[in-house]
Amino acid sequence: MKIHHTFDLTPFTTLRLRSRVSAWCRVASVGDLEQAIDYAAAQRLPLVPLGDGSNVVADESVHALVASIELRGVDLVEETDDSVLVDVAAGENWHAWVMYSLQRGWYGLENLALIPGRVGAAPIQNIGAYGVEVASFIDSVRYICVKTKREKCLRAEQCAFRYRSSSFKAPQFRGSVIVGVRFRLRKEPRTVVDYPALKRALSASVGTATPEQLANVVIGLRESKLPDPKKIPNAGSFFKNPIV
Repeated sequence: MKIHHTFDLTPFTTLRLRSRVSAWCRVASVGDLEQAIDYAAAQRLPLVPLGDGSNVVADESVHALVASIELRGVDLVEETDDSVLVDVAAGENWHAWVMYSLQRGWYGLENLALIPGRVGAAPIQNIGAYGVEVASFIDSVRYICVKTKREKCLRAEQCAFRYRSSSFKAPQFRGSVIVGVRFRLRKEPRTVVDYPALKRALSASVGTATPEQLANVVIGLRESKLPDPKKIPNAGSFFKNPIV
């Protein structure tokens, strides 16, 4: 693992705001993460994990070691007649994982297509869209405690999931880095189309929309609301509705 000093973080957030950090590294394995933790401790730098950088507003100068979480892997852990249990590494792209799950005939996440970010961020925010929240499909979350470098696991019922929030936003978890999420997905399609915008978009459809059709409608709706952050810098999404 290589540490880059006085690193330009600007291209690593979707808002593309000018920012420079004390140090930066790629974390592609738990071993890399342990090295990053040791380096940050030795240099007395805060360790800041970063995914795709959506909804991130960085200062012009950040005194920290920013670790780009790039752990990869999608592993089928268990399969029954009705469902699958799948372990997904935190660095996997969220949208790519949603589309892959549909290709495999694993259903439930189709309403969450095209949400920006990586899998590790999903439980923190309890991401949701068009009538579905990811908490409904999370079995457990694995994370590394920065202080002890020990891997721990929280079952879904321990995560205190609620609207755009979870236990991982609590102070006691600020020194934690999520490394993997286990999902329990259905093998039988059961689409959720109660959200008004989906109803309107699907009004011309004949019969019941398939999960794949629903995902494509969701993608179209999201693209109509926000530009591609790779072309026009933007937050990529709004994870919590404001109270006015």
